[in-house]
Amino acid sequence: MAYVAVLSLKHTAYDLLTNSARLSLVPSTQQILSQVCNYTALVQELLRRANNTERLDGFEEPIRDAAYRFQDALEFSELESYGDEPRVDLETVITQGYVLFYVNTRHFMEELNSPVPEEEEDDEDSINGSFASTVPPDQDVSAEMVGHHTEFAKLRDRMLKRVRPDDMCFFSLVADSGTGRSIIANTVLEDEDQRFDCKAWVTIGTDYQQFKEIVRLILYQLDNDFSEGEEEDVDEDERTCNYLYKALEGRRYMIVLDDVCSVEVLDYLKRSFPDQSNGSLVLLTTNKKEMIGSLQPYLGTNVIVRVGDYQYWGWWYLRQAVFGDNYRFLDPQVLEAIKKISENCGGLRLALAKTLLFLVKKDMTTVEEWSNIAADEEHPIFKVEDEVSEMHKIKTEMESFSWNMDNPRECLVETLISRWIDVSVDVALIKKTINPNRFFSKMEIISLWGMAGIGKTTYAKKIIQDEEIFSNFDHSVWITLGPKYEARDILIDILAQICPSEDKIQMKEDDELVKNLCEELSSKRFLIVIDDLWSKEPLHHLNTLFPNIKGRALVTTRLREVSKWGEDDVVHKIRLLDKEESWCLLRQKVFPGGVCPPELEKAGRKIAEDCDGLPLLILKVADQLLQTDKDPEFWDLVASGKETSVFANAHDEISEALLPSYKRLPQHLKACFLYMGVFRKCCDISVFKVNDKLIAEGFLENIVFECLLDLESESVIMIHWNTLGSLIKSCRLHSVFWHLCNSEAAKNGFFHAINSYDDCFVENMESQRRLCVRNSALLGFRDVHTSMESVASAHSLLCVSPPHQYPVPVSFGLRLLRVLDALAIRQYQFPVEVVSLLQLRYLALTCYGSLPTSISRLWKLQFLIVNRYMSTNTSSLLPVEIWDMKELRHLQIMGGHIPNPNCGASLPMLTTLWDVSARSCTREVLEMIPNLKRLGIQIELAPNDEGDSSFAFLNNISHISELKSLKCVVVNPQFGSKTVHPPPPMFPSSLTKLTLSGFGYPWEYMSIIGKLPVEVLKLKSYAFRGPVWEINNLPYFKNLKFLLIEDTDLMHWKIKVPSFTEFQCLSIRHCYKLKELPIILNLSNKVEIIDCSPLTVNWAEQMRLKVLPFQLTTQLSWIGPKVNVAAALEE
Repeated sequence: MAYVAVLSLKHTAYDLLTNSARLSLVPSTQQILSQVCNYTALVQELLRRANNTERLDGFEEPIRDAAYRFQDALEFSELESYGDEPRVDLETVITQGYVLFYVNTRHFMEELNSPVPEEEEDDEDSINGSFASTVPPDQDVSAEMVGHHTEFAKLRDRMLKRVRPDDMCFFSLVADSGTGRSIIANTVLEDEDQRFDCKAWVTIGTDYQQFKEIVRLILYQLDNDFSEGEEEDVDEDERTCNYLYKALEGRRYMIVLDDVCSVEVLDYLKRSFPDQSNGSLVLLTTNKKEMIGSLQPYLGTNVIVRVGDYQYWGWWYLRQAVFGDNYRFLDPQVLEAIKKISENCGGLRLALAKTLLFLVKKDMTTVEEWSNIAADEEHPIFKVEDEVSEMHKIKTEMESFSWNMDNPRECLVETLISRWIDVSVDVALIKKTINPNRFFSKMEIISLWGMAGIGKTTYAKKIIQDEEIFSNFDHSVWITLGPKYEARDILIDILAQICPSEDKIQMKEDDELVKNLCEELSSKRFLIVIDDLWSKEPLHHLNTLFPNIKGRALVTTRLREVSKWGEDDVVHKIRLLDKEESWCLLRQKVFPGGVCPPELEKAGRKIAEDCDGLPLLILKVADQLLQTDKDPEFWDLVASGKETSVFANAHDEISEALLPSYKRLPQHLKACFLYMGVFRKCCDISVFKVNDKLIAEGFLENIVFECLLDLESESVIMIHWNTLGSLIKSCRLHSVFWHLCNSEAAKNGFFHAINSYDDCFVENMESQRRLCVRNSALLGFRDVHTSMESVASAHSLLCVSPPHQYPVPVSFGLRLLRVLDALAIRQYQFPVEVVSLLQLRYLALTCYGSLPTSISRLWKLQFLIVNRYMSTNTSSLLPVEIWDMKELRHLQIMGGHIPNPNCGASLPMLTTLWDVSARSCTREVLEMIPNLKRLGIQIELAPNDEGDSSFAFLNNISHISELKSLKCVVVNPQFGSKTVHPPPPMFPSSLTKLTLSGFGYPWEYMSIIGKLPVEVLKLKSYAFRGPVWEINNLPYFKNLKFLLIEDTDLMHWKIKVPSFTEFQCLSIRHCYKLKELPIILNLSNKVEIIDCSPLTVNWAEQMRLKVLPFQLTTQLSWIGPKVNVAAALEE
């Protein structure tokens, strides 16, 4: 890539300029280097602007080659300049090289900077649109779509719901009386922002006398002239309903039906409400979920009112508010009475508020008084008959009470009651549901987003062919766009399908005709399917010309940015198929009736799995298999990867569909995307590894996290977030994009992959910049080694094969190497030849022995990683010269011991120190790494060593003021009878992530950890030991969002005070003895249970069903994975 070459050249020139003192460059040479930086920045910008244009294709190679020649000359000359007697005149090389580069690129720059000639307008035939009124009826979409049944059902239900704010809808608040549901409804009714022609409220309950009385109560609020009939007869109910219907007809109304307890009542009342498209609505409150089923097809949204933690922690709130910390001195009978009083409130926040006000005002001093209140379950303070009037009474008492806000107890009481009666969050949710914020004022956009070939179009076809959905709309339209579609044509294409009698060419020329057609159709409901949308312009254009269009638009797109419209429009991300769904689709396509012979099933399942869940690839592979005999031996060869033609042909056929996604990427994203192709196929890549290597390569100017997000937005990579969804953890390429990436990299000379012997002897081997070795055994051949040593221009040597346990020679003679990653290759000793590679920025090795003192010669090194092939029970002392490597950002030495620095020495750039021994954590060391963000410590105990000396070093961690992440691992834990050294009493206040493993702390020490501000806590391999973990004093873990407990002997986990106030995710793994867990945790996201006792799984199920509808994932190795999709949908 020319862009990458120019960017690398710019960074090389900048490095020389920065180190001009070391190189003894005169001011005139420094000025020339500054000109090089400015000119390469100009070339870089022109290349960026000319991205994805045809005229750039002819300039790519000459600009790239000129930049690489100049860069190599600079770097070779720099190497020759070091030493007492420089062998080259660096200043001459810089001057002559710049002149030559400028002359070789000036013509191309002038061409790229010239105006782009206007393209001729497309004629009618060039418009990439589809004008069929529906999907071709002979196409069996159901046969193509496999899997996604739950997701599709959810999408279908969405398509059948009514569209606010235009359609008349029923909305329901589902909760028990006393939770605030009536107050919420009343607040919405009285909200002045909700503009209606008429409003009415009626409370029904269980004591209603006759249906007609309910209708009359509504009529009295709507029409003062209404009078009752003279006599009752069998037709009066019908007549009353008709009267209400006529009173509401043509008016925008809002009716609140409070405390609906009977489906029969609701069925009777529904016929009294006109179904009209003017934004009318009926809001009902009920405690019966079955009521919702009778609302079809008028259903809007069902809202479950927040219950909160009142039912489980109400007793604690009451105790603290009434007695404060003095509760410790109370009679046990009083404490039991408080618990019983809380139970009598039933978790109802209004009952709790009334009770707390009562207890604060009534000065009860005896056990008998408390016991009497607790025993009287029918006491008025426990009952909430009318929420609205009760709320009024509570507010009146609150205003009349003389609060002393300097008194902590009264301050807590006032805060609690104010919190319990606050319904603003629920009201905002209802208002947002009634009047959603969408791109079109009257049309909802549902976007199907996903990578090419994932099945977006199949989804859309199945939706538009659904008869029930189809019948909900007056017109259905299907348009296929594509990357080159003209935005101005979308409205013409829609009208051409709806009005086939009108001449399309005339519509394009007659604006008045289009305007009249739009006005004529403004009262109609549309279902518009826009397939393969690449830009927002078409819908912006449609909104300008047809703003009052009603109905739904179903959009399919590869681009996340194009899938986002209004705040309340919907984005549905299409997932890949799982293994079973992949096999089902392949089987259906290859075998008649979908029945696979037993002798082919094992190989067939492996072939389907290798398709990585992409439906289009599965179909193409199926086509290839259909062209061959169903021979078990051939299928085995395909499954094992020894027969490559099937997948190779399938990838070739798919590449045409993938190329538009790659070509539209900006230049810097193309570079990031292509670089990901050096890693192994279908492997998860640590985001830190991607970041570090791109920085070392010298062509990353954007933050890598932003680049990865942009690439995922374009649907060309997949990223995996941490459990909280707050940080990118890893990323990977789908196999189809991995093949595309390798193909494009070979065309552009971006990297050269060495998979086989023949790959070492290709025609352009000597000009390669990056060598990617995927089979380390090849390095053992002398001619292969010789061939690789001849690649003098190589800047990267990446050994990405699986770990190779036998030592093979590595090409350490490539003098321009910036990146050397040989972690996969075992070395017996540290290769001293490495210290001659003065251009290295990234070095990763697996070897024994100590680092030589000469390591400091690599003064440009930013990333140093040294792994050990196996544990040695000894730590390796690093040379003190490590403190001279000022550019180090990441230092990872397995078991390495960093010596104390000499006076004044520091590592100001170092942000990650990983896998070092605990003895490295002296105060002298840590204070001289002022910007350390991530610290990983390994403690390796000698036999019969309790490790007190190693644990003591942890007390120095408090001296790291910027530390964000800390990982402490005892590699070989030894749990003896001796008391375990406690955790450090002080941690940095900046710490947000803590991982502990193998310490064997008693659970009592969690009182120290619980005070930390960490958001992520991982406890692994008996980090804590003992059968009981009980939290019964102060609230802990106020900031904790994620907790992992893995491999421990814990049996009982009890929480007796509110803790984990920000808790979102819990993961419990391999805790086979765990029996008892907390009744309530403030979980708001998901729970993961992996290989634990059935009691643990049962706890999670009960929590989900009775407390909070989080997403529950259980995986028992003897059963298999189980994802509770219903729980996820409830959330």
